[in-house]
Amino acid sequence: MIIPNYNYAHFLKETIESALSQTYSNIEVIVVDDGSTDNSLEVLAQFAKNILLIESENRGSCVARNLGMLKASGQYLAFLDADDTWDPEKIDRQISHLKKSNADLVFCQMRTYGEASSQNAKGDDKKVNHEWFLRNPGATPFSPSSVLFTQELASKVGNWNTSLTGPAEDFDYFRRCAKLGEISCLNEILTTPRKLDYSKRTEIL
Repeated sequence: MIIPNYNYAHFLKETIESALSQTYSNIEVIVVDDGSTDNSLEVLAQFAKNILLIESENRGSCVARNLGMLKASGQYLAFLDADDTWDPEKIDRQISHLKKSNADLVFCQMRTYGEASSQNAKGDDKKVNHEWFLRNPGATPFSPSSVLFTQELASKVGNWNTSLTGPAEDFDYFRRCAKLGEISCLNEILTTPRKLDYSKRTEIL
């Protein structure tokens, strides 16, 4: 799994600990520091034995994710933003769901930080596929931190578009995932995004 970080030292310890405490034990944690100017590297030094650290000049989250994907060696890929956290069973539950559903990518539900059950979607009764993205230009039904997908799909999709920023980068990447693979929703709350209020997102399911 890949954590892109830029100046989130004050959240980084909790984020990494949530990745390292997964019940699915065979996890490779790659942190790409995108030229942070705060004390992120000091925080990361505490986890030197448990993570693979890539230091880069500041070129944005898309470049950071691409660098992490180049180094990733596992069968599955997952992203975790440096200010988000995962529940302990997140990866375990998603891999199990992915195998049962024969999907290539699975996303889970999220809670707004500090709230027990705020979700950004209601379930998987409507299929999220390439056609959905075409019908909903600019909308993204899930964040990078809620996703797990196969290395095989990633090899088909290619890199994140480094010319894009903000929600556009997510929309573009996952639209391509939907075009080339099957997407499934795991209707369980397993991810906590810290800085964004996903309760204000447009509900799509």
